Amino acid sequence: LPSTKATKPAPPSHPCRPPPTHEMFITKVTFQETTRRFVVNEPCTYSELWDLVAKRFELPETATGRLRYTDPDGDLISLSTDGELQEALQLVSNADPPLLRMQLALDQKEGATAAASTWCGALSDDKSKGDDESEDSVVVVDGEEEEAGAEEAAAAAAAAAKEAEEKAQALAAEQQALEAAAQAEEEKKRKEEDEEANRLAAIELAKQLEEEEKQRVEAEAAKRMAEEEEKRRKAEEEEKNRLAAIELAKQLEEEERVEAERRRQEEEEEAAKRAEAAAKRAAEEEARRKEEEEEEEE
Repeated sequence: LPSTKATKPAPPSHPCRPPPTHEMFITKVTFQETTRRFVVNEPCTYSELWDLVAKRFELPETATGRLRYTDPDGDLISLSTDGELQEALQLVSNADPPLLRMQLALDQKEGATAAASTWCGALSDDKSKGDDESEDSVVVVDGEEEEAGAEEAAAAAAAAAKEAEEKAQALAAEQQALEAAAQAEEEKKRKEEDEEANRLAAIELAKQLEEEEKQRVEAEAAKRMAEEEEKRRKAEEEEKNRLAAIELAKQLEEEERVEAERRRQEEEEEAAKRAEAAAKRAAEEEARRKEEEEEEEE
């Protein structure tokens, strides 16, 4: 794999630290017995990451090397391109927190020795190993420090104090950035929960309104059916009454006809009786008249 030459420290507004609106990753780089912690924001190129690593480990400009990480299969993968860096970040993007652990390997023995002598004096005597170190692990200072003079020790102590202060400030800034990101994520989650609750409430309200509308339509349909049934019942009753009236009228008419026929028959019988009586009286009168004539003739 191609090696990358370390460059001069980047200006304060390093390209690896864009506005916090981008996704952030925690990166821990281990060199020998020292581990340093970075907060990397996307997008970030491999060259920018190397510049940041070279600055934090105080590598000389002539130092070249590579960054390596262990993938989920347990293989040690070297980084040298932007694509490989993005692939490594993608592997840890779903972790909580998103942490990428890498190892720094220098290509030349001379470069490694120069780098160790450059930054070993800036570390304290405490020794911490492991992946969960906060800002920087501590490297054991070799025997050359014991031979250094008092002035070198004082300068190293001053440099260590300055570096510790810078580390504390950087750690505080990174912590604030992480807290701000966590707060933004929490706010985003809360808004999403509120939106989901509002959406579910709207769905429930829509269902309730739909059910009420359904009940209203069913009630109106039942009312119309009842009105139509009542209207039909009244129509049937009126028709029944009409037919009954017609039947009654026919019955009365028949009774009147029968009564008229009876009266006619009685009148005819009465007339016949009167005619018969008149005829009888006429016959008696004729007989009496004949008797009188016979008597007169005698």
